[in-house]
Amino acid sequence: MALLHYILSPSSEALYFIDVEFEISGIKTQKIKLQFPSWRPGRYESGNFAKNLRNFRITDKNNEPVVFRKISKDCWEVENGNKEELKVNYQYYAADLNAGSSYSNGGMLYVNPVNCCIYIPERVEENCSLKLNIPSDYKIASGKNFGNNLAVFTDFHELADSPFICSKEIIHFDYFVQDYHFHIWIKGECNPDIEKIRRDFSSFSLRQIEAFGLD
Repeated sequence: MALLHYILSPSSEALYFIDVEFEISGIKTQKIKLQFPSWRPGRYESGNFAKNLRNFRITDKNNEPVVFRKISKDCWEVENGNKEELKVNYQYYAADLNAGSSYSNGGMLYVNPVNCCIYIPERVEENCSLKLNIPSDYKIASGKNFGNNLAVFTDFHELADSPFICSKEIIHFDYFVQDYHFHIWIKGECNPDIEKIRRDFSSFSLRQIEAFGLD
């Protein structure tokens, strides 16, 4: 587990909320700043994601409250003193079902981490880890490997650009083009023609590789 560790859970208290816990270790300064993202990868537009927060709190390793103050609409300054470990907890309102948002409805957890994961600007290049507290019958559709519901990211930028879907109603199949391995996940109750999808996707994937190449 990384020194910067996130835990995401569908809220058991209220529909459309995600419980977020951010565990911070290795703090070396008397104060730190916590920043909420305000951009959307691939869309080149700002997003006021901090407006979706509630029940924001910060504690030390003994669960004692830590003093903090909000210094802008999406940034907090924390008076951590000599504390090397902190825990940030909040709930994120996730009721918009679209490509760039996050959504939790009791049967599915769809997350764009850039919506709901706070970060430390000075440590944005450090690796971080993400643990999902989800039902045992949920499958995870993601570009990252979640072994035992845990994934490790090179830095916050990779995490922010790694959306995923969790649900028990996910169909998964794959296909290969040249030496490249592609995955397809479909959410919902349906009966797709998998072989036709493989043929069609293989065809345009080949053209994409020819036009753009892949590293």
